[in-house]
Amino acid sequence: MNLFDLIFGAFALLTGLYTFYLRFTGGFQDSVKLQEMKSRFGEKGGDYLHMFAYTVLPLTVGIVFLYLYFR
Repeated sequence: MNLFDLIFGAFALLTGLYTFYLRFTGGFQDSVKLQEMKSRFGEKGGDYLHMFAYTVLPLTVGIVFLYLYFR
């Protein structure tokens, strides 16, 4: 693997951790993207979709890229 994989993996992991932190400290209450997703997919569906797209997916991609780099 190359340096790009390390940088991309670290960036994705940090992005996922930051959004995870914001989610539990109430930082997403005024998020335009979250409000738009809630209006399109309903309260619960929009929240789940936003959590998957901005927290779970970056964490997963970051872990995979860092695993592939360091194995």
